[in-house]
Amino acid sequence: MGDTRYVFAECIKQLMNHQSLDKITVTDIVEMSGKTRQTFYRYFRDKYDLVNWYFEVLADKSFYQIGNSEEIQLIGVCTDICVISNAIILKSAFPEVPIKVIEKCCAGVSPESHQTALKAMKACQIIVKD
Repeated sequence: MGDTRYVFAECIKQLMNHQSLDKITVTDIVEMSGKTRQTFYRYFRDKYDLVNWYFEVLADKSFYQIGNSEEIQLIGVCTDICVISNAIILKSAFPEVPIKVIEKCCAGVSPESHQTALKAMKACQIIVKD
């Protein structure tokens, strides 16, 4: 954990195990980290900026892992809303990764809308498996 930002992130995570974010102060974070307030403010405007930065780090890591996947499989309750939306977003973000929807693990608002969504996904080069 050589990067000071990660030290602050670990501290706020530990503090959040015991109190809500709104109760945590920058003083709490820097005291736990052993760093100074000046060092904290070199990297972050406030505790919310720290939290946002760490969420971005986690999101980037997740997208990197997804992008290195051999395939992505989707299931869901609402084929014609959530599943199709997520499948198209993933396909546009990771065009080289096969996106597969498991048809039997999904349902639509109606049988007709379910089938329409499956056809639309196939047209977008999303694999629909039985």
